Amino acid sequence: MSKKEYKEEKYAKKTFQKYTSPEVIEDNPSKVALCSGNEAQARGCLEAGVYFAASYPGSPSTYTLENLVPAAKEYGFHVEWSTNEKCAFEGALGASSVGKRAAFISKNVGMSWIMDPLVNCVHKGVPGGLVLLIGDDPDANTTSVEQDSRLLAEFAEIPVLQPTTQQELKDLVIEAFELSEHVELPVGVVASRSQLYGRGRVEFGSISHDIREREPVFDHDHLHWTCNVAPGFTRETLASIHHHKFHDEIMPKLEKAVEEFPFNDLKLEGHEEVGIVGSGIPFLVAKEAAKRLGIEEDVAFLKLATNRPLPKELVGSLLKSVNTVLVVEEIEPMIERDMRAISAEVEDHAEILGKLTGDIPRVGEITHDFVSEPLAEITGCEYTPSISAEREEQFETLVLNDIAKRPQGFFCPGCPEMAGVYAVNTECKKLYGEEFISHGDIGCYEHAHSPPWEMAESVLCMGAGPGMGHGQYHAQIGEKIVCLLGDGTFIHAAIPELINAVYNNSNITFIIFDNRVIASTGHQPHPASFKGLTAMGESTKMLEVPEIAKTCGVDYVEVVNPYNVKKTREVVEKALETDGVSMVVMRQVCAVVAERQKGGRAKMEVEVSKIDPEKCLYNTKGACGICFNELGCPAIQVERDAQQVSIDSDSCFGCGVCAQICPADAIEEGG
Repeated sequence: MSKKEYKEEKYAKKTFQKYTSPEVIEDNPSKVALCSGNEAQARGCLEAGVYFAASYPGSPSTYTLENLVPAAKEYGFHVEWSTNEKCAFEGALGASSVGKRAAFISKNVGMSWIMDPLVNCVHKGVPGGLVLLIGDDPDANTTSVEQDSRLLAEFAEIPVLQPTTQQELKDLVIEAFELSEHVELPVGVVASRSQLYGRGRVEFGSISHDIREREPVFDHDHLHWTCNVAPGFTRETLASIHHHKFHDEIMPKLEKAVEEFPFNDLKLEGHEEVGIVGSGIPFLVAKEAAKRLGIEEDVAFLKLATNRPLPKELVGSLLKSVNTVLVVEEIEPMIERDMRAISAEVEDHAEILGKLTGDIPRVGEITHDFVSEPLAEITGCEYTPSISAEREEQFETLVLNDIAKRPQGFFCPGCPEMAGVYAVNTECKKLYGEEFISHGDIGCYEHAHSPPWEMAESVLCMGAGPGMGHGQYHAQIGEKIVCLLGDGTFIHAAIPELINAVYNNSNITFIIFDNRVIASTGHQPHPASFKGLTAMGESTKMLEVPEIAKTCGVDYVEVVNPYNVKKTREVVEKALETDGVSMVVMRQVCAVVAERQKGGRAKMEVEVSKIDPEKCLYNTKGACGICFNELGCPAIQVERDAQQVSIDSDSCFGCGVCAQICPADAIEEGG
């Protein structure tokens, strides 16, 4: 390894390979480890003989791919952060098309990006195992929408598996690859945020080196891989041939495999009157609820690893053996709905309760109380909520009234995006008052919607801000439109939006926070970040956002360091006053990355800013407050009752922005 390669690898490990476990890659069958769900999935990919794995960073799935990076280096296969999810899936499809096992890894909303190639490839078949590892998020704690990926998988007509235990998080990945090659279909494995971030006991198996090392072969069969007109066929006929084969040959094969799937499990003794059906964490919660109620031995349990299609015989056996079935699942009632369809073919079947009947909440994570209450009502047991109504009321009062709300938002101390948002907000209000619209996007800068800035008035999905702004301009809204984007989001989704805005004569300003990293998901690289490094820390070409913008036809493009407040405001003002599409690229490395690269805060020798209490207008007169009311840096501490403001030396990053904006010159930069 050359000195340059060593430095690059060291840089990569510090920056975007920091959440990896060395245990995951050990070729040590029967080893038992305490694994997160991400680590368990990565181990499953390794044992299954994956040769190609691709993803775009997104919680809760990010660290599955990160844990595959050391394995790829050790055993010689390919792992990548792709430009977006569509690129990632199509790359995985390509590897599968030549017989190599491939994994596409994504959070729930990434599924929306791949629907076109996914739906098209299903009817054609995939020769190499192709598995989609999807991280769903009940309660939407790490994402923008409580989306159920199982429904998109159902729309695409692919099988869906859902693990229940940490061990199954690994084992079902292996089974998914086997099933994929058996039926020649992509197979989805859906896990929740709690599963992927939680930890549990996982026993390792053998690594399938022989599968990973098999020779790639492409069939060169035009009728297999195309949907266009071929000799002797019309377009409709060729598409119909694929569809007929899917339903006549593949689906019966899949349904048979589901009936024999080893991870579906029915506990039915014959004396039970009530049954519980579920998968994933909700199934474990339901078992625990039954145990707490003291009825565990009197309830039948059906654990479904195959969420689509359901094993009809197994479901039918339960429906005709008990009086009532409670279906416990998160987000959408997919299992419950399909069980109702199966029940139409079962005489004297059990009553089915769940989300559709109002017995289980329609949204959010499943808790013990959500299951215990209907289960107690069905069985006639006594039930005491884990949190009394009085405690619930006390909690709400505490949260809403008694906990002091901090005036600042949620940027990190020294965040260059915070400095940039301040500059944009200040200039927009100076030029337009309140007559401007600011769109946010997916990234750290979406925090700009909170006080004290109250910008980023829309945060929909990646790349949506410029598109919405373009439409608002042509709808003659009459207000200035500003679109806040990160460098990662720009590369992922906003380049077509930029081209469209230029091509269709829009008048909007793009603000690109170029912090050289996809920060909000844990500091992963992208094609315009870092030093031109891939997920595996290998050198590659590095794109430049300003050059892309100029190539797309943007006339006004300027790069500025947001830590230089005066210059930034000048550049932003000029961009706002430019007719047509303009862009300001605010370039400064993420503060967290900068700290990490210097070996942590202890080694940084931060020159902390200090406030002179005798000069500070807030301390002396109760006036001003620009440093916390407009900049919003969390390192600035405010005691409103005592009318005191100070800078926390343990969190100050030393960027100096507060000192530059203080009208009383009361802040000493690096003092």
